[in-house]
Amino acid sequence: MFPTVIKEIRGRGLIAGIELTDERAGAIIMAKLLEQKVITAPTLQNRKVIRLEPPLFITYEENDYITAALNNAIKYAEELLNI
Repeated sequence: MFPTVIKEIRGRGLIAGIELTDERAGAIIMAKLLEQKVITAPTLQNRKVIRLEPPLFITYEENDYITAALNNAIKYAEELLNI
């Protein structure tokens, strides 16, 4: 899903690292997620990777909210960067 923006998703449990095809997309996605009250973090080693670190206890509804917010943010980045 979203091969023009996402190169690879890796992680364990609820912690996920999303490697992007373009480092500009990371800033756009993180800003859009923050508008929706979803906090993410960049990685120090690679500016193309953002981390999702939800709390240890998360409801199905919260998980669905984060998934929808991420989909919206990625679509927004695709449109903005025209990729």
